[in-house]
Amino acid sequence: MSDLFHEAVPAKFVVAVWASIQATPQHTYQILTKRPGRMAEITASLPVLANVWLGTSVENADYLSRIEDLRRVKAAVRFISFEPLLGSVAGADLTGIHWAIVGGESGPRSRPMAEEWVGEIETACRKARTAFFFKQWGGVRKRAPVDTIAGAHSMRCRPRVSNPFYCLLIYRPAQPLLPGGIPFADRGHQSSGRGDRGPSFF
Repeated sequence: MSDLFHEAVPAKFVVAVWASIQATPQHTYQILTKRPGRMAEITASLPVLANVWLGTSVENADYLSRIEDLRRVKAAVRFISFEPLLGSVAGADLTGIHWAIVGGESGPRSRPMAEEWVGEIETACRKARTAFFFKQWGGVRKRAPVDTIAGAHSMRCRPRVSNPFYCLLIYRPAQPLLPGGIPFADRGHQSSGRGDRGPSFF
């Protein structure tokens, strides 16, 4: 995986990628960057495509400024990947953000994710009416069911019947569905036995 909006990537290459995406409307693309400012600048002159989600990653409070940059991006869907979530992002303003994807770090040396941090994001999602997608705990708790979220959040975050390791809360009822009217988190996952048929990633 690379960053399409890295400074070393020419704007004309991004334009070419956009043309390919526009020519394949049957696919949904999620484009994630650590440089939402450059994303906003380059995409300002490009058409808004219904099959493109544009997002940025926010690992902790040090990167909250990326959210403001993302708000400047013209997109059918703006999303934030709080993954790996490495610290509190309390006070994050998710106004204008359609989806928040939350998950812990994976791997043998993964750093822990506090339940409190997850709850802070879920609260921010309710306030901004942003869809909340809890992906995994990460680390040694990677396969822990999502209903182990502590406190009041366990009452609001119930696992999907088909996969107890995911949690999807839609606070904006019409936002957003993939082709066929299927919510993002229900497109399937290898662990659910239905195969991975989710969006393509850049």
